[in-house]
Amino acid sequence: MSTARTTRTALGGGIVGPALAAPLPDWEERLAALWWLLDELPEDDFLNRMTALTAELGAEHAAVRHFELGAAYDAVGRTVDAVVLYRRALAAGLTGTRHQRAVIQMASGLRMLGRIWEDAALLTAEPDGAGDDFLALVLADMLRIVHADTALAAEEAAR
Repeated sequence: MSTARTTRTALGGGIVGPALAAPLPDWEERLAALWWLLDELPEDDFLNRMTALTAELGAEHAAVRHFELGAAYDAVGRTVDAVVLYRRALAAGLTGTRHQRAVIQMASGLRMLGRIWEDAALLTAEPDGAGDDFLALVLADMLRIVHADTALAAEEAAR
C-alpha cells in the first residue's frame, strides 16, 4: 500500500470495524472498495462515484453521507468543499469515530485555509479532547501570528 493511499484511505471511510457500524448491510464494504480506487480513478470519476454511493444513504444517515463525501473532497484537495461537508456532518449529529475524524479533518482544512481562529474554537469545543494534539499546532500558528503582528506594530511605531 502506498503512503498516499494509506493517508487518503484514512481520510475517508475505507476502514471497517465495530466502531463504524454500516448504515446499510454491504455499504461499508463498497465504500472501502471505492477508497482503494482513489489513486486509480480520475478525480471527477472518484467524486462522482462517491456522490452516487453516499446518495444511497437515507435521511437517517445524512451525517455519514456528508462526512464521507467531505472526506472524498478532502482527499482530492478540495478543502473548501470538504470543510462545508464536515460542518454539515457535525451539525447533522455525526457520532463515534466518524465524529472524531470529522473534527480533526475539518480542523486540518480550516488550518490549511488560514482560518485558525475558527479552527481553535472547533477544537476547544470538543469535550473528549479528540483534537488536543492538533490544537497544539493551531496554537503555535496563533502564537506566530501574534508575534508577527507585535513585531510589525513595533516596527511601524519606530518609524
